[in-house]
Amino acid sequence: MGFRPALIVLSVLATLCSSSIAQNQHAPLTVAEAKDNAARLGSSQIFVRGHFWLGKEGSMIYDSGYKAILGLQYSAAFNAKHSFHELLVKARESDLVTITGRLGLDPKRRSVLIADEIQFVQNPK
Repeated sequence: MGFRPALIVLSVLATLCSSSIAQNQHAPLTVAEAKDNAARLGSSQIFVRGHFWLGKEGSMIYDSGYKAILGLQYSAAFNAKHSFHELLVKARESDLVTITGRLGLDPKRRSVLIADEIQFVQNPK
């Protein structure tokens, strides 16, 4: 008789934990969290919140105070939908972004975030 209640309790806990994990997978990561967990995250889709910088030399996303930096690349799907000029205009209005994408490696084997979509967040006044 003691076995069945324990099994039910374990079943309930497993359900609660898995729904909690699924909920947290949709919360944006900081740049540091994405960078520190690159091996675990692999090429799965992630959401990263940080500050956006766009320049002729390249783009990056970084945490406040430049505590963590990830180079930024753009997927073919992103490039098909958005122009450099459009990004430049939005970046002048706000540098705070949430990027949907996946982690990859650049030619020098450094972690980069490959953007599928960028949502600009209004900077607090």
